Amino acid sequence: MFKNLPRILFTPSAEAGGATAEQPPTRGADYDEAFAAIDKIEGDSLAGQPEPAAEPKAEAKPVEPAKPADAPKAAEPAKSSKPDMLNDLSGLKQKEAELKASKTAEAAKPKDETPSSMKQFREQYEMTKKERDDLAAKVKELERAKEEGTKREVEAATAALKKEMDDIRKRNEELDTEVRFMDYTRSRDYREKFEEPIKEAWKKALDDIDGITVTGEDGEERTATHHDIVALMSMPTGKAAVEAQRMFGPAAPEIMVHRRKLIELRDSRNKAIEEWKQKGFQRQQDRESQQQEQLQAVHSAFDDEFKNTETEYSSLFGSEEGDDEGNGLLESGMKLVRMATRGEGLDPNLSPMERAELMARAQAQIGLRARAFGRERLRTIRLQQRVKELEQKLKDAVGSEPGAGRVESQKVSTFDKPEDAIDHM
Repeated sequence: MFKNLPRILFTPSAEAGGATAEQPPTRGADYDEAFAAIDKIEGDSLAGQPEPAAEPKAEAKPVEPAKPADAPKAAEPAKSSKPDMLNDLSGLKQKEAELKASKTAEAAKPKDETPSSMKQFREQYEMTKKERDDLAAKVKELERAKEEGTKREVEAATAALKKEMDDIRKRNEELDTEVRFMDYTRSRDYREKFEEPIKEAWKKALDDIDGITVTGEDGEERTATHHDIVALMSMPTGKAAVEAQRMFGPAAPEIMVHRRKLIELRDSRNKAIEEWKQKGFQRQQDRESQQQEQLQAVHSAFDDEFKNTETEYSSLFGSEEGDDEGNGLLESGMKLVRMATRGEGLDPNLSPMERAELMARAQAQIGLRARAFGRERLRTIRLQQRVKELEQKLKDAVGSEPGAGRVESQKVSTFDKPEDAIDHM
């Protein structure tokens, strides 16, 4: 009976011991549990009625809601200056009908996506939080992919640079080795082992004699120079010790130490230079011997191919007995070949440039003759075939009987030589 009474009737008052505006009700120990409890509430009021915007005062008069357009009409309640809702229950059914009609109209309206309840706010919050987490995960994945991609690029670039540096280092070592054999004093090994140590030793010796006054052979005093150390280095050890004592006095032992160090470095340097000269000479001899062997192998292969082809096609390339003119042309061509391939027959007093020029000209002549050989051979075959055809015609003409009134046939038979008959034809 009191199911559909307004919520205001169940609001506790201060007199009944309820919470006042100055003293709000306690939330509870766990706010999350209270929040979950609120989510379970369906609707915004105990009886499905819309919750008033503000807490009405106890003396406020109840406001009668407007009737919807499609709400069914109900009997008007009895008019009274002060309606008592506790005693007058005649309008409850009408009120219930109006609320049902209002709910039907609300259900027909399109749903507003804006959250209007705590539960919807909660769901919207969880959805937004999930989208945020998904977006953060995607950003993290993209950053990781970018970092890995950059790392791979850096590793690839580093590997390429390392390979390039290794190639350069290897090439430098090869070039330095070549320089050692050609001129050891221009190599890096010479600079590191001898040139720089000798410079350092000379610097120390000059620093030690700086400001020292020596007595010359003429008895005059002067400042010591590097020429004095060079003079000591050119003397035998005993004489150098006496001369150093006379010139440098108490500093003579230190000067002799510098002398010994410089002599050792000088002798080691000269020995290394001589060794590399010998190595370079031997290396050059080995290279020339190897080149000579390779050249001899090429010449042997050439001679074998030449001889085998000449034997197999002797009618083309071999000499013919009794044909001195033709055999002479073959010998002349052979001299040209040897000049072009081996430099045979050239003046030994020619310079390398002149020798190379003559060989190149001979090679050009051989190339031209090789290019024309096929065409000339074809022409020869065609001429041979033509000669055979003409000889056959001549034979047929000579062996045939002259016909009546054919003067030309009689003339043909009177030719003395076959060549004359061919020319007549």
